[in-house]
Amino acid sequence: MRLSEKIILESLTTELSGGTLAPQDLSKHLHTLGKVLVSAGGYSGPHSSQHLSSLASIWADDAHHEKMKERFWLELAPREKSAVLRGPAVWCVPVSVIRSALVQLADTGADAPRREARNIY
Repeated sequence: MRLSEKIILESLTTELSGGTLAPQDLSKHLHTLGKVLVSAGGYSGPHSSQHLSSLASIWADDAHHEKMKERFWLELAPREKSAVLRGPAVWCVPVSVIRSALVQLADTGADAPRREARNIY
């Protein structure tokens, strides 16, 4: 499970950093990659419509999708995260991640990070 999460998050981070993934497309790509894992984890024995591997079951859960989206934004490098938070695609970042970034910037006590927090806000 951890390996699949790590591979997917690193892949999406590389694409975002390289400019081949727009921030607003992250959720769609994450969902697509999750579907690939779900389809690969199918069970073809008796009653196959009711069985998925444990990995596929977790990736099929919408709550896991949301958790992974939040984790992606929390773990993103500060430079990339800041660029998205200051841009027009900030709407696609989970509110909890925005709140966390603003608190971190405000708590530093220095003027530049506080100005950055005001610009994001």
